[in-house]
Amino acid sequence: MQFFLSYFCGMKKRYIIAGLLLIYQSIFSQKKSTEYEFIGALSTSDKMVITYKINFDELQNGKIQGVSVTDFYGENYTKSKISGTIDHKKKIISFKEIKNISTISNEDESSFCFVNASNVKFKNIKGKTILNGRFIGVYQNGNKCASGNIYMVSSNILDEIRLITDTMTSDNDTLKKFKNILNEASKPVNSSQII
Repeated sequence: MQFFLSYFCGMKKRYIIAGLLLIYQSIFSQKKSTEYEFIGALSTSDKMVITYKINFDELQNGKIQGVSVTDFYGENYTKSKISGTIDHKKKIISFKEIKNISTISNEDESSFCFVNASNVKFKNIKGKTILNGRFIGVYQNGNKCASGNIYMVSSNILDEIRLITDTMTSDNDTLKKFKNILNEASKPVNSSQII
């Protein structure tokens, strides 16, 4: 009896240790995701400018998942789920809105235009990332509803702009710095500028 009891307790300890090792491995072997946030605008071919924001995590193998917010200060505020890919070597990102998560718009669900952005180029300048490229909007049924350009900057630029505007005086150096940041953010990205 004593033999069986000590054998059973030994087996129980092994299972507990094995279980703890599996949990430890699963927690620490997973690649940590990297979070990104960009803010800017969509400029449509019919001259509309719509505020736009994306926030996503980079997962394994260059996959991304997150959310977009369209018209974030307007009456058609809409939050959507996005998925796509990011390629750091080629400096391009592609994503599409999959479905709406929430909206305050009174529009019918079938009239929502979902953003698809393919091969949007990005560049890094002084710790800020700038996205620039084309997008196509499609209805749920796949029909095209919009097209245009997407202009976005990493949200950390807002902290710098806030700091500049908080300390803004007639100081020409500060004003010049502010104008340079805005000029860089509005420049299109081409292959010779990619860092």
